[in-house]
Order: sequence, then C-alpha cells, then structure tokens
Amino acid sequence: GWSPRCKPTVLPSGRILLPLYTDTWLISIMAVSDDDGMNWYASQPLIGFGNIQPTVLRRNDGSLVAYMRENGGRSKMRISESTDEGIHWSPVGLSELPNFGSGIDGVRLDGPVAAYWSERMHRANLSAVLLDGVLALLLFASTLHVNPRELRDRAWPVLTLATLGVIVASAIFGAGLYGLTWLVGAPIPLIWCLVAGIILAPTDAVVVENLLRHVRMPAALRGMITGESLFNDGAAVVLFLTALAIAAGEPDRYGHGRLVLKIAEEVVGGGLLGWAAGFAAVAMSRRLRDRTLELTISLALALGSYRIAASIGVSGPIAVVAAGLAWRHAPRRLRGRDHQHEQIASSWAVIDDLLNTWLFLLMGFQILTVRPGSTGFLLLPLVFGLAVLARALSVGIPMAAARLPPRDKLRGVAVLSWTGLRGGISIALALTLPDNPYHEQLLTICYAVVIMTIVIQGLTVPRLLRALYPPPPGAEPPPDTRTDDTG
Repeated sequence: GWSPRCKPTVLPSGRILLPLYTDTWLISIMAVSDDDGMNWYASQPLIGFGNIQPTVLRRNDGSLVAYMRENGGRSKMRISESTDEGIHWSPVGLSELPNFGSGIDGVRLDGPVAAYWSERMHRANLSAVLLDGVLALLLFASTLHVNPRELRDRAWPVLTLATLGVIVASAIFGAGLYGLTWLVGAPIPLIWCLVAGIILAPTDAVVVENLLRHVRMPAALRGMITGESLFNDGAAVVLFLTALAIAAGEPDRYGHGRLVLKIAEEVVGGGLLGWAAGFAAVAMSRRLRDRTLELTISLALALGSYRIAASIGVSGPIAVVAAGLAWRHAPRRLRGRDHQHEQIASSWAVIDDLLNTWLFLLMGFQILTVRPGSTGFLLLPLVFGLAVLARALSVGIPMAAARLPPRDKLRGVAVLSWTGLRGGISIALALTLPDNPYHEQLLTICYAVVIMTIVIQGLTVPRLLRALYPPPPGAEPPPDTRTDDTG
C-alpha cells in the first residue's frame, strides 16, 4: 500500500499535492486534487528504486522539487523536479544533501537559506525534553549559587517577589502587549499575550548571580535578587501551563479561585517533596568516596524529584529547587566531606554552562525559521521597554510596603528592575510553545526580550550598581560572594 506520512503541499493555484510512497516497491508518487480534496488522481510515479518519503518545495519560478530519503546504499538524498505543478516528474537523481536515513522536512524561507530537519528531531518530542529534563537540570544548578543565610534573612520578600511579582509582571506585560499589537494592526489575543508575559516573567538566577559576584551592594538586596530569580521559575511554570490550558479551550480548569489553591498546593507539596528527596540523597552520598557516583546521585536527584513531583500533581520546579538547596546546603555534620561536595558543585557549573549554550543554540536555529515581518521588528524596541516597565512595577509594589527609607526603596526598585535578566528558563518555555496562529510573533517577541535584556541590561548593570552604591575611597574589590555559609 501507499503510505501518506509526508505533509501535503498546497500550490498558489489551489492544487493539493499529497506525497505518497511504498516500502514494497521503493518508489514515490503524488496524489493530486484540484477541488480542495473532493477528488484525487495520481501523478506520474517518481521511480528511482530507493526514493521514498518525498518532501515537496516550490521554487520562485513556480517549478517544484521533491527531496526523498534514499532507502538503499547511496549517501545522498534523492531529488526529482516538476514544471507542471506536480503531474510529471524528471528522472530521480542524487542531490547534494546527505542522506539522513529518515524522511526530511523542508522549510522554504524568504532569504537564501533553507533549513532541513530530520523527522527524528520531530520524534524526539523537544517540548518534553525541555520541560522534563533541561528545566530540572537548570533549576538544580541554580541552587548551587545561593547563599543560604542571605536567603533565610529575606525569606518573605523573596517569596512575595517570586509569586505576586510574577503574576503582576505577567499581567502588565500581557495587557501592554495586547495594546501594542492592536495599535500596529497585528493583534494577538489577550490570552496569548499573557502567555508571552509569563514566559518573560522569570529571571535567570545564574546570569544574575554572575553579574553581581564582583559588585558591592547591600547583602540583603543581593539575597533578594538571587533568591527571587531562583524561586520565580516555579511560579512561572505553573502559570505557563495554566495559561496554555486556557488558550487550548479549557477556561474552567482553574476557575473560581482554584488557580490560587492549585499554586499553593504545588508550591507546598513540591517544597516538601524536594526537601525530603534532597536529605535522602545527602544521606546516601555521605560516606561515598567516589566523586563520579556522588555526581550521578545528584543528577538522579534533579531529574527524579522533578518527575515524581509531576506524577503526583505538585510543582516539579519547586521540588527541584528545594532538593537542590537541601543537597547543597545541608549542615556540615550531615553531608560529610566539604572538598568532595565542592568538586560536585564545580561539575554542575559546567553542566549549567553547557545547557545554557545548547538552549541559545536552539534559539538561534529557531530564529532562522521565524518571519516576523516589518511590523514585528517595529514592535521589538517597544516590547523591550514594556518588559522593563512590567518588571519595575512588579517589584515596586512589594517594595512600597517594605520598612525602608524612601531613598533606599527607590534604589532597590531600580536595581531589582534592571537586574531582571531573562535567560535559559525563558528560552526553554518559549521553545515549548505549541503550534498556533501567533507562534512566530510570540517567538520573535520572547527571543528579542531575552537577547535585549542580556545585551543592554547585562552590560550596564555593573555601572548602575556602582552609581547607586559607590564603593568607599580606597576600597578593595569585592570578594566572590559564592560562600558556603550553612552552619
């Protein structure tokens, strides 16, 4: 029989070409319809004895080219061309593309670049890999950079910023983005604007910590920044999944106050699960002398706590954060040898760098397939300003209730706003966006904000901090703040 595994191609004339192939005879053919699929007829077969799973692309001159998997011993993809909209095809030859050993999907771009993806990438389920694997490892690595004493001293402000701040920032950015897209004539529904706001609400703990490491600033403010950037990821993921459910047509899933209850259940349940798993891992690794085995236990802790939390309906990100804090900052009398523990932390720093590099590489590949148009590019500077404003208001509201002098409040809001860099978490969430009519616009907006915050804000944060908190004359450079103060 004929296998219709490949996607159809719709030509400007309205003709539909559905590529078919047979593994029995190792040839391909096109099913053709000129009446929107009501009736079908066959094209001339594409005979090359080994050419299967065709992908059809249309050139600028109107001719068609079919790239096919080579199911024999040749090392190149097979190719055939048509000049009459897919009825007759040239003899099947060899292309310049390497044979992937599977079908390919061709993407025709406006520029001179064409991207080809093996169907194996599609089968890999990238969304599941990012949400269930990479996100857990990133969060666990982030916990290794937190000073626990600073975190304990500022627990309530951190909790407020990581929950209420994320909700406020998402709402402000979503509403503002909805207005901007409406003004430029390319409106995006409010729910998808809120999804973009949630993606861009969490800040990157590792990037922020690296920036603040060699800058003098109050310890309390440093603890608020690093702690909030660590814990806001959990709230953002819960809101992200909830908004996606609503956008997919499930508006009653968390209605009538159930959203607040759901967040509370996930945060408390995830925290308890992660804390228990972390101390269990500490007990297992206490007497180990093999650093590789201890690193394996920490990897299992990060991935296992996330998956267990997801399976019982609590927050995986919060569970991972709690597990990481328990594992890394357990009292010295429980965790054993400090030297070996520090070596494991160094290994995790390498893992974190590799994962962030991979995410930015994926973002670069994704950008090649995005076509935002001139309207989208005009929006980007405005969207960046909106992201900064949303961040300033989200931290300013809780800061207004703090018992601090007005000058210290203003400086705190300025620092918290400008150090709100986005990074790997936002990229991972953006890459998991499902297909929708606004997919390219949302990706363009999210990627632009991530890049602009890292480049514009990241390069100016040290200068801002030196201006707001000038060092005393003759002061020595600040020490590395990554201390292990666990008591």
